[in-house]
Amino acid sequence: MLTFISGVGAIAWLIALILFLVDAFQKEWWKGLLCLLCWPYQVYFMFAEFQHPRKTQVLVAYWLGGLVGGVLGKGLLG
Repeated sequence: MLTFISGVGAIAWLIALILFLVDAFQKEWWKGLLCLLCWPYQVYFMFAEFQHPRKTQVLVAYWLGGLVGGVLGKGLLG
C-alpha cells in the first residue's frame, strides 16, 4: 500500500514539474533551461512567475507529491 501511495505522489510531482517546465519554456527558452538545471531558480519561478489557473493545486502537488513520493519511496516511514 505504501508503494502505491509513493507512486501516486511521484506521479503527481512529475506532472506538476512538467507543467512548470512547459510554462517556463513558453515564456523564454533560458528560463526553461534554468528551471530544468538549477533548482533554486525553479523555486523562484514557481512562486514569482508561474501563471496557471490552478496554481495552488499545482504547487501542492509539486511539494506534497515530492515529499510523499520521496519519503515513502525511500522507506523512511514504513
